[in-house]
Amino acid sequence: MPVRRHRQAIHTYQVLTKRPTRMRAWLARWADCDQRVRMLIEAAEQGWADDEDLRDVPRMPVVLPNVWVGTRCAR
Repeated sequence: MPVRRHRQAIHTYQVLTKRPTRMRAWLARWADCDQRVRMLIEAAEQGWADDEDLRDVPRMPVVLPNVWVGTRCAR
């Protein structure tokens, strides 16, 4: 019997795809984080931010590469 790894990733996928509003909220949160990261990168290039500021930024998880935006699951 195969060992299931990344149980949290599977659970996250199931929770996100259960309701379309959850998916939109999750993607909006990471879009906001991405915008903050881009502003920090620009600030670091200009010399306004340290490398330490860039270490603390959240990273988008790559465990959900096949999550489709706008799709609905059958109930």
